[in-house]
Amino acid sequence: MKKLLIYLSICVTLTAYGSNPIYILIHGTWSSEATWSMPEGDFFDELVKSTAKSDAMVIPYNWSGKLSHISRLQAAKGLAQVIQSYPEDTVIYLVGHSHGGNVALLASQILGRNRYNRHTIRALYTLGTPINMEEYFPDMDVITNVYNLFSRADMVQSVFGTSGREFTEHKRIANLRITIDGKAPGHSDLHHPVIARWLPYIPEDLSQKRVRGFQFFACGNPGMIHFEFQGEPRYEIDMREVALKRAVAIELLKRHHQLD
Repeated sequence: MKKLLIYLSICVTLTAYGSNPIYILIHGTWSSEATWSMPEGDFFDELVKSTAKSDAMVIPYNWSGKLSHISRLQAAKGLAQVIQSYPEDTVIYLVGHSHGGNVALLASQILGRNRYNRHTIRALYTLGTPINMEEYFPDMDVITNVYNLFSRADMVQSVFGTSGREFTEHKRIANLRITIDGKAPGHSDLHHPVIARWLPYIPEDLSQKRVRGFQFFACGNPGMIHFEFQGEPRYEIDMREVALKRAVAIELLKRHHQLD
């Protein structure tokens, strides 16, 4: 905890001299002592390396991690205050694992309801976040893009079937099923350092380079990103999700005709 306080005091001092891009890492439930999102943590340190060229700062956001909506809401209020502590033109990126993603989503709602707020979030990366569009919807007037990384092998995200894996379709929200070295990762592997290595480049930089399938990237399409320990990640349209959506649409159409 002492190391974290020292690190945060350095970050606050740096903001007085310039508005570098900021990446804020938000841990999930029961993870207030998690190391991945802290200085010297594997994800944290890898993200520091991958953002070095842009002179970005990476900071952890620590909250209680308690399993309740009230705890997440309290954490979101604090996160909104952290965001507003930076100059209005600061480029802010949020990376939230599990319910840490929902803390970030609630923070976007809080900022959106504040008529005096001028702060925005350039991108929100959710990693295995339980999706509940009734309570935890992104305010897309505040967030430019949402990149939702999930895995079908993640048995925690769905919270025993009470939450979804994907956001509803939106032109600035990308639902991205991922693999790591050919395998669908579990819940904790969604903050694997190989993801941190490439997160700042997805999708804009890789799309512009037109490499490894990223030239076909579009937020509205269900997509897959295949991360590899060696080499660049690969993108493809997720035909499985396309087929599932098509099947659901056909079933709804059938029910509609039956009602008629």
